Amino acid sequence: MNLFDLIKSDKLSPELKKIISSKSGEVRASSMDSLFDLDGEALLPDIDDSLEEEDLSSQVKEIMSLDVYQELMREQIEKIVHEEGQVTEISKMEAAKVLGMMKPSPSLIPSLSRLLREKSPEVLRYALESAGKLRRRELVPFIVPQLKKPASERVAHQALVDYGTKILGALRDYMADREEDIKIRKAIPSILFSIGTQRSADLMARELKKRGRDIESELIEALYRLRTKEPDIQFHSHDIVPEVYMLIKKSYLILLEIHDLMSDKKRVNLVSDLENNLARSLKHTFELLCLIYPQEDILKAYQNISSGTKKAIDYSVELLDNILKRELKEFVIPLIDDIPFEDKVKRCRKLLRTLEKVESS
Repeated sequence: MNLFDLIKSDKLSPELKKIISSKSGEVRASSMDSLFDLDGEALLPDIDDSLEEEDLSSQVKEIMSLDVYQELMREQIEKIVHEEGQVTEISKMEAAKVLGMMKPSPSLIPSLSRLLREKSPEVLRYALESAGKLRRRELVPFIVPQLKKPASERVAHQALVDYGTKILGALRDYMADREEDIKIRKAIPSILFSIGTQRSADLMARELKKRGRDIESELIEALYRLRTKEPDIQFHSHDIVPEVYMLIKKSYLILLEIHDLMSDKKRVNLVSDLENNLARSLKHTFELLCLIYPQEDILKAYQNISSGTKKAIDYSVELLDNILKRELKEFVIPLIDDIPFEDKVKRCRKLLRTLEKVESS
């Protein structure tokens, strides 16, 4: 098993290849048969003196596919998994690892599902990696709960990504379930991003339209990253623009709240948090605009806004004025325009009423 790992990762040293390839009586690989107590039955086939690396890989695969090997390992794994307290953690780690290299027979899947519930982080890591290799749907309910645990989140994420498009429906259901653990729901958009297909994008855009605030940030960031990674993926304006309006409205309300707090000396210390919320809302607005407008132009505008200089902001206003549609830019530009704060508040207060009419239409 470990030999096969070394071959696959191209980490088999020339010295080890030479030893394995040798037919010397002292180092013959067939001597390993004694470790498996097979009553003299040869597990390893004869190895030629000039064994090439690709031949070695084939030989190991052949050994692992033998019925006698599969039966031997099946018996050992079931024994290790079910004898609680009588086996070491290392034995369970080895069992979890080898399961990913075997045929996923009905008798072995329960063993792997049991190992996926182990408390040991190391056992769990190998079990999750094996589950990602086997890609059996019945294992998904045992993998998903690991997304909420810091020690196993990364490996569980990768295991689900390894399943690919075959579990997009299941991931959608977990993401959309408001009764599900919020840590799990927040983790799903990143997995959909890693799978990286048009359907992944469609599922996230559809979920964003539900306007659930609890995973809004994760959805927007995953959609933006997907747009950057896969420029050919398409997003429709009728899906994205309403969400842009919602974020602009949110920014207006934060701006008005900041204005009210600044006139109240007892609560002025709260302004800093609101300013951070406003900056985050503006960032998300531009990330969504990147989905439906030329990304390079939108990013350039946002970077200039972030610099904060009058010249840079004026450049961004001019750029957005040229590329955004009229009905959208009339709400975006007042948020970033370099005008006195009081004037900006008055303008946003007035536009808020218009924006509410647009949202309801």
